[in-house]
Amino acid sequence: MRDITSNEFRDFIASGTSVIQFSADWCGPCKVLTPNMMTASNSEEMADVSFAKVNIDNCQSLASEFSIRSVPTVVIFQDGLELKRTMGVKTTTLIKQFIRETVDR
Repeated sequence: MRDITSNEFRDFIASGTSVIQFSADWCGPCKVLTPNMMTASNSEEMADVSFAKVNIDNCQSLASEFSIRSVPTVVIFQDGLELKRTMGVKTTTLIKQFIRETVDR
């Protein structure tokens, strides 16, 4: 999982399955979620999914465009289109389950 900027965002979500964590440096729950997202991103069963993190303070236009009202918010995209989102801290198991249930695999 890597940090991406507004300039990289469109290309990152353009094809395949992408999972974006909208986050902020000051957000305590985001700091709890990030290691779980990293573990999910490194798991073999998620090898065909791209994971990234967007800092809403550095990418305010994206946060506004996607109506991010609370962090952390995790959004799944398929070929550039939003499929589903969830908010709050999740375990690695719940993150992977959320992705599997959302994406036709």
